Amino acid sequence: MRLSNWIITWMGIAVYVFRLGGCCMAQGVPVPNPSFEEGVGQPVGWTFVGGNGSWLDEGWESAHAVAVTGNGEDSTYWLSEPLALEANAVYVLRFHVRAIDGGGGGTPITGPGFCNRDLGEIPPDWTEFSSTFITPAQVDPEATRLRFGQWQRPGTVAFDALELFAAQPVYLERGGLALGDGERIHGNEYEFRAPYYAESRNCSRPLAHHQCSFNTNRWTFGEGNEVVYRQKVGQRMQTKASIEVNVNYHEGGELVVEVSADGKSWREIGDAREVGLRTLNVPDDLLPANQVWVRLRARSVAEKPDLT
Repeated sequence: MRLSNWIITWMGIAVYVFRLGGCCMAQGVPVPNPSFEEGVGQPVGWTFVGGNGSWLDEGWESAHAVAVTGNGEDSTYWLSEPLALEANAVYVLRFHVRAIDGGGGGTPITGPGFCNRDLGEIPPDWTEFSSTFITPAQVDPEATRLRFGQWQRPGTVAFDALELFAAQPVYLERGGLALGDGERIHGNEYEFRAPYYAESRNCSRPLAHHQCSFNTNRWTFGEGNEVVYRQKVGQRMQTKASIEVNVNYHEGGELVVEVSADGKSWREIGDAREVGLRTLNVPDDLLPANQVWVRLRARSVAEKPDLT
């Protein structure tokens, strides 16, 4: 997006500040039996789904942990009870994981149902991971359940010591402008590339809200899903703007791209119904503007209006 004011080059970062009820991190969001210490025969608050799961007698600095064993073609996981998560809120999930044996394919899977994170290859020693995610605008209690397991990974993986905290992103600010991960200004041009591979994953400063699942480094759209971004760079006027959308997997339907000057009245500017990259321009009659709203939503082909 081109801006009407000249601005020096700088890049943004986001730091996540824990929002705790007291002064210690133990007062985060409650997770049922987070170290898997309680239970008889299996850990209280957790259910195993799939073929081969176990409750280990040795954990990370504790007496117990949970583990999953895959055969390279299946998916198995431990599933928690629903969590009390707020809508459109940022959380940080911490946990420890180690590979007991196997590997060479597939991946461990982690996180809530609406925001999975694949870990890929992991070490044999206990290692701490940290995942950040933002909840949907409307939270389905079933989707708040945490999953720790594997997808098509041969061998055994263990998990332990879960912690979950509400967080507040704090953005780098200079001269009245705030930018976060994925945003940069170069001269009089502003660029935002959603930081799917960064620590923030599905979170970003321009994200207004979403009702969509996220998997590791991509939104996964299905019926009724949408993601809304609000592009606003201080008080700078945006004089020219384009949007790139990349579909890397497609089964049916189409991804609709809409824009708005106020986040209420939307105009469709294009769609994508096959794998590939598309670049769409924001109509000139919506510019210049102090803000540009972008909505991505899934639509069945049968719903497409007649625009002729």
